[in-house]
Amino acid sequence: MRKGTTHNAVWLHGWGTGPRVWQSLVQRVGMARNAYPSFRPVAHRDDFSSVTSAEIGERDVVLIGWSMGAAIAVETACAVPDRVKAVVMISANLRFTDPRAGYGWAEEVLKKMKRRLVADPSATLDRFVRSMFGKGPGASDVARAFIRHTYAEAPFANSTVACDDDRHVDLLSASDFTVTALAAGLDYLMYTDLYARFQRLTIPVLWIHGGADQVCPTVPFRDVAREAGGGATRCEFKEIATAGHVPFFPDPTLCGDLITGFLDAAICR
Repeated sequence: MRKGTTHNAVWLHGWGTGPRVWQSLVQRVGMARNAYPSFRPVAHRDDFSSVTSAEIGERDVVLIGWSMGAAIAVETACAVPDRVKAVVMISANLRFTDPRAGYGWAEEVLKKMKRRLVADPSATLDRFVRSMFGKGPGASDVARAFIRHTYAEAPFANSTVACDDDRHVDLLSASDFTVTALAAGLDYLMYTDLYARFQRLTIPVLWIHGGADQVCPTVPFRDVAREAGGGATRCEFKEIATAGHVPFFPDPTLCGDLITGFLDAAICR
């Protein structure tokens, strides 16, 4: 923990992952207290913000969210504004199925993912995880390293997900989601639109995005952050040019330093 840190952080992971995704970044950032809401009890898309609000309780906190977790952070900050002092959004999308070209995914893609969950949840997770790292040189190696890092406690099981030693890993068991929660998460991504609520935020916001993000391309969101700066939101957009959808993996240094610098400047100790 950094000397003098007094911030309480609530870390919100993305779809199909779990708190382990944060371990390197948490060590880099250092907080007075870290909390990680579990999404396993979620049964409906409205539950994600409710679970997060319950974790916050009566404490003053900083919300740090990645991917779907970043959207949950924005929604929760609007729900309990007196408790949230700042929001850090990493690889965020305010409307995942935004119909504008380049802004989001087609709704049918997420509906297809929901159908696949029934047949093989772990394979569905694996396919999505690998898509985060693209198909460029070395992408498959980084994806495998991410799986080992994030799903380290996954048992070997009969699944279509191949591991390095040709056994099979059940990613679902090591994630912080049930199949029901995964389906609710896909509903959340399909039907949640946070543009208006984001504009109403009055607390400091840091938006970190990878310039090589394969899931949420950088360009439109740089514009969204700039537009928000003209409204009530105090939004600072930082692009990590060579990073993808997980800009804090495998090296959390730059992402961590952006967060600590932002919090030190934005929140009085």
